[in-house]
Amino acid sequence: MTDQPPSQRPLIGFNSTFLANETGTLFIRELDTGRLELRGEARDPRVHVPHSPCITSYPLDLIRLIFSAYGATYTCDEISRDIDETEAALDVRYSVVAYFDEEVFARPHRILDYGCGAGSSTVTLSRLFPHARLIVGMDFVEQFLSIARSRVSHYGITNVQFEKVSSGENFQKAGEEYDLVFLNAVYEHLLPSERPTVLANLWSVLKPGGALILNQTPHRWFPIETHTSGLPLINYLPDAFAFWTVRKFSKREISRSSWDQLLRAGVRGASVREIMRHIKKIDTGASRLKPLRLSTSWAGIWYAAKRARLRKLGRPLLRAGIVSTEWLVRSTRLPISPYINIAVSKRPAGS
Repeated sequence: MTDQPPSQRPLIGFNSTFLANETGTLFIRELDTGRLELRGEARDPRVHVPHSPCITSYPLDLIRLIFSAYGATYTCDEISRDIDETEAALDVRYSVVAYFDEEVFARPHRILDYGCGAGSSTVTLSRLFPHARLIVGMDFVEQFLSIARSRVSHYGITNVQFEKVSSGENFQKAGEEYDLVFLNAVYEHLLPSERPTVLANLWSVLKPGGALILNQTPHRWFPIETHTSGLPLINYLPDAFAFWTVRKFSKREISRSSWDQLLRAGVRGASVREIMRHIKKIDTGASRLKPLRLSTSWAGIWYAAKRARLRKLGRPLLRAGIVSTEWLVRSTRLPISPYINIAVSKRPAGS
């Protein structure tokens, strides 16, 4: 049965079903409340299945779409990015709260979510900005955009639309500019050769006085490469040696990938200096905003989000360790953070 497409899986009993492919099996059980409980089991028992089990109100057709794209291992993880406020949605919200007054949420903004993937970040932005005139999600993969459109349809959101782009495409259209441009956990997946072009394209559609917000991108100089390999110190190694080290020592599935595939997966992250260097070549008047709340520096925003997440999850010991590290970052002013969270403002017209 594993060679059948997920849409053809038979029901087992009255209120349960399962989806299966080469990644493993996703068991689906209908609860008394009408919601669905999902439990993923990887084909390889050594593989961790994050956020499983999970409970969702998603319809079965939407779950099938997500399973087709993410498999049994990451279906619950992808759903949690939308429905769990302590996950990716928290990071997106803090990336705005840190840099802007509350009044920003009441404005009729035009917002671009570049690299929106399956649309969880775009849905989060629609909740954060209920008065937004339009939110556009752009991505490179049509399969992800199909999920994103189904998500928006499920929630009945009317001010969101999605477009397919390529990483090097100039997508500026006459009269179309955005007040806010987001890169939510996407910049690290751009190849080094693509990054200047993408930033130039995004800057061209940003309104004067608007801001580009880049968050959840792995910090290139953090001692541990947490995003892709899980290995310490490879951020400081030359590419060839880093590649050998990942292939030799990483226990993650990505260890079998080529170097280009590792780069696409985000193994090299980024630095604030790199990002600002690219933007300054486009516009010398661009300026990086300073946090107004949550922290005194960009490095502390991740710790603030982590503290809030752990408080909700009830993990006091780990939270104490995060607080201690955050104090060290604040005291020394060293940018010791595993992820980057910055906002860059475009100079207002005439200034």
